[in-house]
Amino acid sequence: VNSETSLLSGSVVDTETRNLLKVMVRYGERTLFSLEDGSNQTVGEFILQELGIDHIVFENPLYNEFIEEYRQHQHDTDFIAEKFFKFHPNSALSQLAINLITEKYTLSKIHYRFQVSENAKIKEVEIPTDADRLYELVPRLILELKNSLLEEHIRQTVLKLKHACEQKEDMSKIKELMDYCDALNTIKRDLAKSLGDSVINKL
Repeated sequence: VNSETSLLSGSVVDTETRNLLKVMVRYGERTLFSLEDGSNQTVGEFILQELGIDHIVFENPLYNEFIEEYRQHQHDTDFIAEKFFKFHPNSALSQLAINLITEKYTLSKIHYRFQVSENAKIKEVEIPTDADRLYELVPRLILELKNSLLEEHIRQTVLKLKHACEQKEDMSKIKELMDYCDALNTIKRDLAKSLGDSVINKL
């Protein structure tokens, strides 16, 4: 996904955006990946990097302010995202953080499942928590957000193409829109391969 500025709105994208912010405020300072140069990349650094690659900004200005505050202070001494935002002097950011921390979600609520063994006895089997699987959860959430953005780009392009055809506009413009739509669909197919068929439960 490459665009100068991507304005994201709508209930699906808002939910996906809040999922990312939840991960940032809860686990942002935790190590996500070890890099080849021997350094570590945190959850927050990875998310900021991925949002920056596609110049993604949000329609909700409070989300953008959250991202910018995180960007500016992530390397402060003893930075802990949850503490930083919960006690932020901006009451709107503080309330957002509290909501993100306390909102109910599925994955961390279920740590165990019951299985019936061969002899019909029920036993508990531990399921990894969100914190245990950040390495797969965080990239997945990023991909889902980018996929929604692509779908919106495609929808808008199809509408423009339909309008251009109805108005019998210049064929070069119609061809340009068709090519752009094809390019977006190619990217979407590549994203679909990365996403696979599995679906992560909403946070």
